[in-house]
Amino acid sequence: MHAHTGETRSQRAARQRRQAAARARAYRRRRKLERRPLPRVVDAAITESFSFMMLEATDRGIPSDRVVVSTLRVGQLAVRILVRDGYDKDQSRLATAERLLSWESDHRTGGHVPSVTASAHQTPDRAFPKGAIPDEWMSAFIDRWQSKDDDVQDVA
Repeated sequence: MHAHTGETRSQRAARQRRQAAARARAYRRRRKLERRPLPRVVDAAITESFSFMMLEATDRGIPSDRVVVSTLRVGQLAVRILVRDGYDKDQSRLATAERLLSWESDHRTGGHVPSVTASAHQTPDRAFPKGAIPDEWMSAFIDRWQSKDDDVQDVA
C-alpha cells in the first residue's frame, strides 16, 4: 500500500491508466473541436494521396517502377483530402507539413523517422546519414510549400 493514498500498486496503476485515458480523450476532443487532424489521420491522407498519384500515373500508361512523385504534390493532395474529410485547411496544412518535414524538435532527431536515427546496427541501406538532405533544400521546400496555396494541378 502506498503511504499517502492508501492504494495498492495495482490500484494505483489502474488509476493512472484511467487518468491517461481521460487525458487522451480530452486531447482528441480538443483536436476535433479545432478541426485539427490526428497524426494517424494525416498519415492516412498522405498514403491515400500517394496511392492516388500512383494510380493516376499508371492509368496514363507509366510503368509503376518509372513513376516519379513530387513530395510537394503529395502534401498538397493530402491537405485536400483532409479538407474533404472535414478538417480545417490551415490546421491540415500545418499537420501535413509536420508529418512530411518532421518540423517538431523531438522529431528532428529521428523520432518518427527511424531511417534517420543512428544506431549500432546502422548500415547504408538501413538509415540515411545525418545531413543527407541539406538544410537549404529543406528551406527551399518549405518556402515553396507555403507559397503554393494548395493549387494541385497535374498529379504525379
